[in-house]
Amino acid sequence: MTTACIGKSIHIKGTISADEPLVVAGHVEGTISVANHDLSITSEGRLEADAVADTIAIAGTAKGHLQATTRITLRETATVVGEMIAPSLSMAEGASVQGRIDTKPQKGAAGQAAGNQKKPATSAA
Repeated sequence: MTTACIGKSIHIKGTISADEPLVVAGHVEGTISVANHDLSITSEGRLEADAVADTIAIAGTAKGHLQATTRITLRETATVVGEMIAPSLSMAEGASVQGRIDTKPQKGAAGQAAGNQKKPATSAA
């Protein structure tokens, strides 16, 4: 499978949707969707976007809402400001995070948790 690459001299504003892995070495502002594929931000890459991918690996700077269905990996040069949601997160020493991290449970566990919630009481008329 091929991998799309946004080079370090490229600046994109808008929506990116890809059905293949994506590497960002440049600057992206907006929205990125590479569902079922990997998103990588190189050490020179800058992301100011909401992003959805299977896995997200960050070595550069990311600001926004990041959601991965499998894992988010922060390399030692990563700086993240915003929200990260993934069932698994790994963070190298030296990486910086300012924001919210949610390691949500797997789908089966989420369904069980939802089923265990109390229902609002109803009054009989």
